[in-house]
Order: sequence, then C-alpha cells, then structure tokens
Amino acid sequence: MREESDGPFKWQSLIELNQYEIHYVLHGLKKVVLKSAKGMTERDAWFIAAIDGGAPLSEIPSEQSRTALITAAEAQGVSMVRWNLCPRAPRQRSFS
Repeated sequence: MREESDGPFKWQSLIELNQYEIHYVLHGLKKVVLKSAKGMTERDAWFIAAIDGGAPLSEIPSEQSRTALITAAEAQGVSMVRWNLCPRAPRQRSFS
C-alpha cells in the first residue's frame, strides 16, 4: 500500500473491484442482484441474496457456518443461489 505523508491526507492505493451477478429464487420468482467486490464466495452470494430478498439482518447468521446461513436464508424463501462475474463488466476502482 502506497501512502503519502505530505499534508493532512494519507493516500492509499486503489483497489480493483469486480462486478458480480448473484442469481437466486425468492418464493418462486427469479431474482438477480449486482454487487461490486474484490472477490465472491458461495457464502457471500447466499448472504447478499438473503439480504436482498428482505430477510431481517438479525435472522441471518454472520459468523456461523455456510450451512447455517443457507438454512436461515431458505427459511426466508431464498433458494437456488449462484453467482458469476458479470460479462463485459469494466473493473471499478475504489480507494481502500
């Protein structure tokens, strides 16, 4: 990480973000949500789908196993979650 100590601000290096599509089914209806992130995992996709599907944050396990997260999401009507990198999506840059 590059930092400049000149002046009141410390500049940090840019982070490249990828654009992801998270596909899921909510109570029988297909849904797609876009998310910018450095990376994506199956657990991340389930968490994003559950939140996007309207599940209360208090009912989604944040630090438990993937199985516990999937069980909680399915209880809220979320199923068949998958994710992929958006086709032809330009990378976004963000300051860390």
